[in-house]
Amino acid sequence: MQNRFLSLSHRFAHAVLSGLMLFLLLQIGSINLADAAELMSPGKYKAPLKYALKLPKYCGHLYFGKEGAGYRMPSRELCGVGTNHFCGGLIALYQARAEKDRKKKPGYYRKAKKEVEYTKQWIADYPRCPLHPVVNNTLMEIDMALKLYK
Repeated sequence: MQNRFLSLSHRFAHAVLSGLMLFLLLQIGSINLADAAELMSPGKYKAPLKYALKLPKYCGHLYFGKEGAGYRMPSRELCGVGTNHFCGGLIALYQARAEKDRKKKPGYYRKAKKEVEYTKQWIADYPRCPLHPVVNNTLMEIDMALKLYK
């Protein structure tokens, strides 16, 4: 029973903090009311809101449950499977960039590299996949950062 209570209180705290973050974004004008309402609908994946808001639009359905044109990863026919890992890799990359403790940064960068390499592996047989350039550029950034923080 205690674990259930902790789970409920954790979810409540997350909802309150997410609501406060959206309220602040609305107040400073960096997000409109319609987008804020859509962000409150949960997606399949979870991430700190400050990082999830930085994701490309095509990651929207994973983290926010958003549907419609542009809110989905490219089709399986175009890129194969495994592209969803790229969004998780970006979250880890954003966390690495924001981390103040130099000793913790490499862990985030390694996680990001693992996720982005997974996507690269799956899209390799799909030369027309539009994610190739961004995946390659992201891997270059991660590799350069790992050299700095080893």
